[in-house]
Amino acid sequence: MIKGVAVKSSEEVPKFMVDGMLGKLCRWLRFFGFDAEYAGCEISDSEVIFISQSQNRILVTSDRELASRFRNSILLSEKAIKRQIRRIVSEFPPDPEAFLSRCSLCNGELEQINLKGLRESLPESVYGRQLSVRQCKKCRKFYWDGTHQSSIMKTLRELTGELT
Repeated sequence: MIKGVAVKSSEEVPKFMVDGMLGKLCRWLRFFGFDAEYAGCEISDSEVIFISQSQNRILVTSDRELASRFRNSILLSEKAIKRQIRRIVSEFPPDPEAFLSRCSLCNGELEQINLKGLRESLPESVYGRQLSVRQCKKCRKFYWDGTHQSSIMKTLRELTGELT
């Protein structure tokens, strides 16, 4: 059920607030490049609603009562993560150019960095092969092209490709 979900223009990328029961979905939304904040279980429903409203975020939840309290919400009944993802990306098609542009841990934006001076900060296999490296602007975690990233990209393409 999607109720009251309004994105101002086709060019405006939606921002999400994902409730504490959907942490895995939040991470995948970040892989897709969406700005997706995670409302951990320590945050009250009222706080989740307040943050969602004040930051113009779409609340994604599997809690019927919570969804009923906030107009700009998506109520997910799907239990399987791939079905949850398909549900969101069918309504809000992601931009493939934005894939893997956000930190999967903290939602910060990733920026391309120069490897110069980072020898001690990166595994030798990354530094030695001069792989493309990005760093989170917020938590400073490093990301680089590798098998894990390739696997994630394959899954992102599969999930969006099935919708076209």
